Formats: sequence, structure tokens, C-alpha cells
Amino acid sequence: MGCLKKAFNTIIIAFAVIGFVSVGGPEWVSQNVGKLLENNKTFEQKSELGDFSKLDSEFEIDKSMNLFGYKGVLAEHNVSGQKFIILDTKEPLLTESDIKSDDLEDKILSLIKKQRRNSVTPSDFKITSRSTVKAYGKTVPCARFTAKIKKMPMGNFNGMVAVVESDKKNNKILIAANQNNKYSQLITQQFFGQISE
Repeated sequence: MGCLKKAFNTIIIAFAVIGFVSVGGPEWVSQNVGKLLENNKTFEQKSELGDFSKLDSEFEIDKSMNLFGYKGVLAEHNVSGQKFIILDTKEPLLTESDIKSDDLEDKILSLIKKQRRNSVTPSDFKITSRSTVKAYGKTVPCARFTAKIKKMPMGNFNGMVAVVESDKKNNKILIAANQNNKYSQLITQQFFGQISE
């Protein structure tokens, strides 16, 4: 009796699949799932942290609601592997004036010490040069750095850090980095330059 019940259930499932296919079910699913994913992508591209809708397809965004205790967005340049972080600090951990100041390295080292419990905090952090970067429609000061992350293989990084101050009394800390001297300021400028408020 059990075998007959299983055979009957199999026949019912087969007819349901045939019926679903014959009335255009796969096309309907494809169209509606595509619309749902497109709406979700649009939602992700425009957030409190900025409008990411103009970013080239070579950048992949992985939104994270909580990064090191702050709202943040992670992104990656698909070809080079260069990483980007945008942190919305709400409280000014760093300011544009800090980026220009002579004691920036000490301030960043102090922030790093507060994150010691995090396994990917950098060590041997050094500021190497300063310049500017365009982000959120503004030209802001940035500082290039080198760092090492001991708990990761190939833990040598270089990159840049910048701050965009907003009228909303919150600062966005921008970080771009890549491993083993593969960092490109041109890719950084391309990424941050395409983001707006």
C-alpha cells in the first residue's frame, strides 16, 4: 500500500510540474523574481550612507549594517581585489582637520588600540603621504598609509583614509586598501568619486 501511495504522489507532482510549465510558470517566476531582485538592488544602492547607483559594475557592494560597531558599507573592485569601507560614525572619531594634522598617525593608532579585540586590527600602521580625494561631490583631504595585519596571511596592506564631514553632524570615514603594494589611488578615486549623498 505504501508503494502505491508513493507512486501516486510522484504522478501528482509530475502533473503539477507539467501544468506549471505549460501555463508559462517558469517565465512568470523569472520575470517576478528578476523584478524583486532589481527592486532590492535599487534599495541597496541608495541608503543612509550614500547613493551607489552610479557605480560601475566592476565594483561589488556588500552592505553591512554593523561594522566595528558602526554602520558601514563594504565594497570590492572585482579585478584588483581592492577593498573599500565607508563607516558612518555618528560621533566624530576623525575629522577632515585630523587628516591634515601632524598627529593623525597617533590618533589612528589610538583608535586601533580600542579595536584590539577585533582579530583583523592592523599593526605597524604608518602614514606615508597626504593628498586629496573626491568623494560625495566634495574634494576632501586623505592620507596614504601602510599597515600589517598579523593574523592574516599576506597581511601587508597599503591604502588611504579620508573623512567626509556632513551637514548632518556625522562624519563618514572612507578607507581603501589592497594587499602587497597592489593599491591604486586611481581605482580609489573612481569608486569614491561615483558616490553621492
